[in-house]
Amino acid sequence: SDADRAAGLTEPDMVKSFTMITGEAADNRKLVAATGGGSVANLHAVGKTQRNVLKGAYFGPTDNERSSVTKQMILDLPNNPINDDENMYATMDISGAESNSDVCQMVLWHGLRIIAIESYKGDMKQIVPWIEGKLSQYGVPMSNFAFDATGMGFFLKSYINANPITANKTAIQEIDENGNPVTFEQYFNVRSQLLGKTRVLFETGKISTSLDLNSKFSYGKKGVMRSLRDILFDEIDLFVSTTKNKRIYYLSKDEYKSRHQKNSPDLMDSICLRAFFELDARPKKQPAPEIDDDAYDSIFSDYVGGRIGSVVWV
Repeated sequence: SDADRAAGLTEPDMVKSFTMITGEAADNRKLVAATGGGSVANLHAVGKTQRNVLKGAYFGPTDNERSSVTKQMILDLPNNPINDDENMYATMDISGAESNSDVCQMVLWHGLRIIAIESYKGDMKQIVPWIEGKLSQYGVPMSNFAFDATGMGFFLKSYINANPITANKTAIQEIDENGNPVTFEQYFNVRSQLLGKTRVLFETGKISTSLDLNSKFSYGKKGVMRSLRDILFDEIDLFVSTTKNKRIYYLSKDEYKSRHQKNSPDLMDSICLRAFFELDARPKKQPAPEIDDDAYDSIFSDYVGGRIGSVVWV
């Protein structure tokens, strides 16, 4: 009123409460239409922390930590060159796999190229024959299979003659290409060592994939289908390092889960296990050349006929 204004009051002085109306980026239909969906896509590309700031109206402190592995490195995976290692490998993070647990992810490799991701969810008593079947299907020798033996994978050590990796043990001695022990960076434990080595593989473009980054995979305890790109975009947050007892330290699985709504970084954990085989830099033994089933047929027929090459049997 005029009396209020005469007293020096303004409209903002009269407001005593606020009502916040929340909404998703997709609710702004005009902006979505005008940008061809770019407004929503851009929101999802800024990272989980900033996305929560924008999407969830969060105004508290945010972490300034930054992963050393970037989203662009993930986007580059399909275009990275194929390395010359012709061996087949498999790596797997073992979870509970029951109905209330995360899916077990097995990553299949041709050298350092990801060629397939297989998922297991079910009775843990059946996981051993499942693993053996997948290794046989992809031609992976048991000696080239590494799995996380820290949690649920511990009991597999008694059944599978492969490479059980215990994350909290002391870092593994590294070997150079000539077979000599090398002085490695001082990592806090094996987990930090493998994450550190995987970071370098990402940064140097040595890891690649033949998979479409839009491919969908089961994710989390609820088995939500998410694209490979989005899963890896979240899980590169593992590559935030600090020091602990004067040694390089990367996030533990529990620390990651506390930042990501209790979702576990199972896929990236499986990917990082591949670095175990790179701790020994000596040239990898290549697989024996494949020989067709009928390759010896002509030799056998010559033998039966009494002739092998230029030698005549009498």
